[in-house]
Amino acid sequence: MDTTDALALADLDAISQAGLVASGELSATELLESAIVRLEATRELMRGFYAPILGPGKRRLKAGVNLETRNVMKSKRDMLRLRIPGRLLFLFRIRFGLYSVLARLGAELDWQALEIDLANQFHRFAPSADVTSS
Repeated sequence: MDTTDALALADLDAISQAGLVASGELSATELLESAIVRLEATRELMRGFYAPILGPGKRRLKAGVNLETRNVMKSKRDMLRLRIPGRLLFLFRIRFGLYSVLARLGAELDWQALEIDLANQFHRFAPSADVTSS
């Protein structure tokens, strides 16, 4: 099952999904596979978002994103079906765009150290800021 079909199934409520299984239009295995595909698409987005900052040391950003993930990201409707909070989705779009430019430029840096430094600067200038508030 491809990601777009799996995400379309996510639009249905549990009763509708059970109805598809009961009618034979969809097997329980296919329903489970669609949940796994959605989980993998979300995991791939998260991996792409955080991967450069997970390890210390200077390195070059890798050009390109998993093709299936790129296809999901092209469709705003499919991105919304992943049920990712809007603010995080906005950050994904900005960061992936920035990563794309930096990768094309061949930028090398200790991305983890940069993130830590930026976070420390933020907390130093806004120590009482609540980054989790709406």
